[in-house]
Amino acid sequence: MQSKNFFWWEAGAVMAVLESVRIDKWLWAARFFKTRALAQDAIELGRVRIRGERIKASREVRPGDLLEITRGEDRFEVHVEALSQVRGPASQAQQLYRETEESRAARERAAALRRVAVEPAAAIPHGRPTKRDARRLRAFQNSY
Repeated sequence: MQSKNFFWWEAGAVMAVLESVRIDKWLWAARFFKTRALAQDAIELGRVRIRGERIKASREVRPGDLLEITRGEDRFEVHVEALSQVRGPASQAQQLYRETEESRAARERAAALRRVAVEPAAAIPHGRPTKRDARRLRAFQNSY
């Protein structure tokens, strides 16, 4: 009896024939996120969509699906080409998807803009001031 979910060795790497894989596992295996937990968080926050629809981390992804992935300031539109549940080298991960030309061009334009003109808000530290910062603020306020 032959199962559709089996593993074999090919050129020293584990390859799998799968019909579908959880989206969080696929994003991790394709190296869009460093951990599955980060992939799950991005999915819950709506930063990963399939054909423009919000999804859950348990959603199954299949070859041919169009994914919209937002990671930081970068936005990717990729077509799923292959499936994997294991995280391999970057060369293998790049074979799991095909980025659209529009997405690649938009990312390159955005990167060029960031190199030329840095966003002023990006230089402002986020979060609560440290003790040292608070002391400096009080000293500055008391000086006037």
